[in-house]
This record gives sequence, structure tokens and C-alpha cells, in this order.
Amino acid sequence: MIRREGLLADAGGWRMIFPDLKPRLKELRRRTDLKRSDVHTDAATPPWVCACARRVDALYYACRHNRSEENNASVVVSFEAPEREIIIDGRDFLYPVFQFGVPERARPALASVFGSAILRYADRAWSTEEQSLRILYCDLAVQDDEVVAAHATNGIVLGGKSRTVFASAFMARAPIMPANIRAVDVVKAVDYSAPEVELPFRDLTIFGL
Repeated sequence: MIRREGLLADAGGWRMIFPDLKPRLKELRRRTDLKRSDVHTDAATPPWVCACARRVDALYYACRHNRSEENNASVVVSFEAPEREIIIDGRDFLYPVFQFGVPERARPALASVFGSAILRYADRAWSTEEQSLRILYCDLAVQDDEVVAAHATNGIVLGGKSRTVFASAFMARAPIMPANIRAVDVVKAVDYSAPEVELPFRDLTIFGL
């Protein structure tokens, strides 16, 4: 079915809808009075599917995090997508660090995991005590192509919220067409062993003090 129809946003248990900020990212980054209405407009928002850069991370989601008694088939789908259609899924790691990060701890770690370009957003987020504004700066950061490319090369195993374990987490604009599907593999969850967490998000935040 996946090879025939591709990957559809409404085929899984979650439906992710985020605005496409890439065409306006530079202009939004220049604003000194960023507001929610600047980022979250009335424009149509594209659907997304979750993705990872590394197979080992996809195995975690297939064999552990997304597996349940009802959804007990572990499937890993390999596909290609252009960088312009990829954003970072920051919900379990990046957003909490933007919101509650301790800069002296978080700055070097974020630069290692997401590249130095992440700091132009993180530093502005930590310069304000307003949580809603910190979230908006993370909304911009996850769509920066330079940050996306750096995160795709990360090999540090992160510990995120909800006990998630991964080195990279992305969202790809849906649908993923059949021509871009490279492989569909059914894997055995019983053979999977999660890697050890090297960098828990809590260690970078006020919760780790």
C-alpha cells in the first residue's frame, strides 16, 4: 500500500500541521517585535509526516515509541525528500530547551546537535522571559535549512520528553509520493535494543539544576 500510494499525513496516529515559514524566514528573523500573528497566519498550513535521518532512530519509533497492542506492526519506510520540504521536529527536545534552557549549559550542546546557526534563535529566545516568544523563536529555528542540514549529521543520542530516544527528528512535507519511496521494511521489534542516551534534555534546562 505504501509503495502504491506513498506516505499520507493522515495514515498514522498523529496529524502534524505546522506553517511553512521557509519563504518568509529571513524577513521574520529580522523582526525585533515578533508576534504570534506574524508566524501563525491564516494561510493554509501543509501536513507533515515524521521522519529521521538515521535508520537507527526510525527503528526506535517503529519498535518502541509508536508500537502498541493495536499498532503492533513495526515498519520502517525509507524515502527521499528535498531539503526545502524538511523541518525539524523539535517537540521532544528543542522546544523544551528553548523554553527552559540554562544558556551556559545549553548553548554548546545545541551548537553540537543543531549547528552554530541555531544560536541566532536560541540566544534571542533566552533574552526574554516571555515563554510564548521563546516558542516563536523555536518555530523559526526548526525551519532554517542550515539548522536542518546540521541536525541531519548529528550522532549524539538525545533523551527527549516522553522518554524519547533519538539523534535526529524531522517532519517531511506530505504526501511522500510513491516515486520517492526507496524501501518499506517490516522489522522485528523483539530484536531491537535502544541506544544509551548521551544528552538528556533535562541536563540543559532549569529542571537539571
